[in-house]
Amino acid sequence: MLDNVPDLSRVALYARYSSHHQNPKSIDDQLRECRRLVADLGGTVFAEYADAKLTGATAKVRPGLQSMLNDCQRYSITAICAESMDRLSRGQHDITYIYEQLDYLQISILTIQERVVDQFLVGFKGTMNAVFLKDLSAKTRRGLIGVIESGRQVGPPAYGYRSINRIEGSTVVRGLREVDPHTSPIVRRIYRLYNEGASARAIARLLNDENLPPPRSAKAWHHSRLTGIHRSTGILSNPLYRGQVIFGLTESAINPATARRTTRTTPRKRWTVVPAPHLRIIDDETWEAAQERLHARSRPRTRLPGVPALARGAMPLTPLLRCSICKGPVRTIAHNRWACQSSKTSSACSASTFVLRNVDLLCARQLVSWIRRRKQWDRIVQEAQNRIVEARAHLEAEITDRSLRQRRLITAVETGTDIPEMRERIMLLTQEIAELKAELARNADRSPLQSESRDIRPVLIESARRIQSAIETGAPEIRIPATIELAEFLDHVDMSPGPGPGKAHLRIQPNVISLIRSATHAMAET
Repeated sequence: MLDNVPDLSRVALYARYSSHHQNPKSIDDQLRECRRLVADLGGTVFAEYADAKLTGATAKVRPGLQSMLNDCQRYSITAICAESMDRLSRGQHDITYIYEQLDYLQISILTIQERVVDQFLVGFKGTMNAVFLKDLSAKTRRGLIGVIESGRQVGPPAYGYRSINRIEGSTVVRGLREVDPHTSPIVRRIYRLYNEGASARAIARLLNDENLPPPRSAKAWHHSRLTGIHRSTGILSNPLYRGQVIFGLTESAINPATARRTTRTTPRKRWTVVPAPHLRIIDDETWEAAQERLHARSRPRTRLPGVPALARGAMPLTPLLRCSICKGPVRTIAHNRWACQSSKTSSACSASTFVLRNVDLLCARQLVSWIRRRKQWDRIVQEAQNRIVEARAHLEAEITDRSLRQRRLITAVETGTDIPEMRERIMLLTQEIAELKAELARNADRSPLQSESRDIRPVLIESARRIQSAIETGAPEIRIPATIELAEFLDHVDMSPGPGPGKAHLRIQPNVISLIRSATHAMAET
């Protein structure tokens, strides 16, 4: 039994498992054990939440968790229960945020493994979970390198090859490849045509006209399947055809701004190159000629002048887009086509996909309209000033809280409880305190809000119209910086499907503090 049993009159249960490789019954098992613990302690289960096949590295893309946190604010939930803290989150920032949010609401966290969770446990386990993710990634990479060096490959065979898995005793040896006699001549023909001067688009059209089989994941030949120079994934750029297996050309990472997993290229020094002469289809001379032409025709990926770098696959408004039904993130799934991310990854949201063009222009027009409709700005300015005071108080409280945790850990180290994870946590807290202090200093250095609000409205209308005009030009070097400026004036953008097929609704929520501060700064300069 627990020494200090929290209020368990209305307990919310949460369960999660990470990938399709795990048993779907894991959620039922976790919830069953949580129910048993709550019953043993004399509590009552109020609601149950779950996320299937979703990573614990980030909390943003888990509709079950987000729904539970939202319900904690709406209902009188007294505690939440999970199998362990890593079911809630493996990310240091997320688990700290979840704990502090629930602690503010006076909601206890109860787990089967750790029992009642406190601040020290959050800091310690948060560090251990983050270390586990890094260690798991390193071990996975090490295992994959071992597979490559043993003469096998990971994933489906590349075009021009086929699997030759074999049985040895009671095990199946997977990842073995050999040259496919049916598709390898097509690869040689592609190289020959390209070196003779045919473009990738012309070759793709020719192969489609002749009804030659495309790569297995494609319905037809496309020029991007032939080139892929920036990631060495195209037929004309894959070194496997010259008898080299290269592992580590790319790596995946979760973008914290968009909560999306992206793929990026890695430095050459991190590549693992293994010779595979039995897989050679193209001779060195043909390969070098194709690479020389590829690099001569490729366009370097450079940013437009004056346009900041954006995350891959993101637009300036991407972090602000959310579903008006479940409040989860909305992301593009094709050109001008959108979907709630929760509806695509689970059944937690029923929102369908929809078509919406020129999202940045629609947001700019709505901002102009929103400013026009506000006649009295005295109350708006006062509310913004109150929010600034609350934000500063929150930052000061965060600094105090982390300083206390840091001192506790230092005291524990000085008294003999010294492990590497505790020292890493002390360094992390030191960094977090410095960042919070820097944010507090930036807030203090920013210009105060205008107390005389009668002149704010025309200034804001002029700024919003200027942004709208810049976006309407359509020129990327003008439109993207204007959209970035627009994003600073918005808190979030609710998007949802409309009444008809492909129709959509869009509604902005302006960031009043940024608007008023911008107007104050503009009036001070005139």
